[in-house]
Amino acid sequence: VSNSLVSHNCFGSIFGQHYKTLAALLGIRPDEAQELQAIFLQEFKRAGQWLTDIETQAMATGTVMTPMGRVRHLADAYARNEGAGNRRARNSPIQAASSDTTALAAWRMQTMIEDAGLPFKLINFVHDAVTLAIPLDYDCLTQSVEIMNESMVNIDEFMKEEFGIDMIVPMEIDYDIGVRWGHLIDWDGVESNLRPIFDRCVEWDRQLRTGEKWHDIANE
Repeated sequence: VSNSLVSHNCFGSIFGQHYKTLAALLGIRPDEAQELQAIFLQEFKRAGQWLTDIETQAMATGTVMTPMGRVRHLADAYARNEGAGNRRARNSPIQAASSDTTALAAWRMQTMIEDAGLPFKLINFVHDAVTLAIPLDYDCLTQSVEIMNESMVNIDEFMKEEFGIDMIVPMEIDYDIGVRWGHLIDWDGVESNLRPIFDRCVEWDRQLRTGEKWHDIANE
């Protein structure tokens, strides 16, 4: 089974994608797409029941709730296009779980920075990403990674204590590092690969300070 097929079926089934739409995306017959969705929900029965419960709640109350208790009112829950209403109902708590987790991680991160008196600045967070500005120093970089891991990865006890959520699937985060937002370098989390990225950032900073234009530096 191709990665594309698995990806489309997984996300499509979760978010309430119509089987005819899935068929068009995969270039298969509608009945084959319908069977794929049925197999997916049968394989992950608890997930399928959770999605059904979300739709039931939306129809009964006009609201949905995130795993952390945030409520969203759905104005179109009773619209004639039931499929669109169901998709919005399913999508809201799933996407909001990511947003809620990120907001909590940003709060924990800021608390750690303030408690330790670190020269870091949490300058932005949106949906599923946190942007942290730190001095161009390797020790600061490694320390910021430790804080991010503690705030966004090692959260099992925190989630259990605060929300009664058992994290049965481990959290992972992706890192992008650089001196300019438009040109960040992906870091895979492997410690030995961090130093070369830092050295590249130091060189970029040196070039900028000597007056070189960024578009010339970035195209090297």
